[in-house]
Amino acid sequence: MNYSCLLNEYRVKDALHLLTDKRYADKNVEEISAMVGFANRQSFYAAFYKNVGETPNGYRKKHLENKK
Repeated sequence: MNYSCLLNEYRVKDALHLLTDKRYADKNVEEISAMVGFANRQSFYAAFYKNVGETPNGYRKKHLENKK
């Protein structure tokens, strides 16, 4: 594993917390990707799917519905 893969893994882990935190429910996925350090939406979606196995929107929707 190289440095950029490791960095993206940590960024995705941060994004997982933000996507399911109700305090950030008003933020869209692009804003959250910028908050955790991704330069663009495409790189965020690719890294997220590689690490989690689903899209950020799908993950958020599934987990926020479970918290209700």
